[in-house]
Amino acid sequence: PVTPYPDEISYAFYKDGDHQHDASGKENWTGPAETALWLSQFAHRQDITLEPGMVIICGALGTIHPAAVGSYRLDAGDMGEIKFSIEE
Repeated sequence: PVTPYPDEISYAFYKDGDHQHDASGKENWTGPAETALWLSQFAHRQDITLEPGMVIICGALGTIHPAAVGSYRLDAGDMGEIKFSIEE
């Protein structure tokens, strides 16, 4: 299947199995591609070389939650999911 553009993806964010909020890639500053380009150019101006495997984080999507102990999951539909935990 064809992977959707990042701004076409719907995201769901969960903490300890409880749904926290939904978001869309369209909520990203000027759009994910334009934001990534701006950030990569900024990194270049700072003499930072982006290498394969590095991740460019283009900002928050949806509600910003304070960090708290718990298990988290971001569901990005066909793009997959990210799971992580915050411990004391």
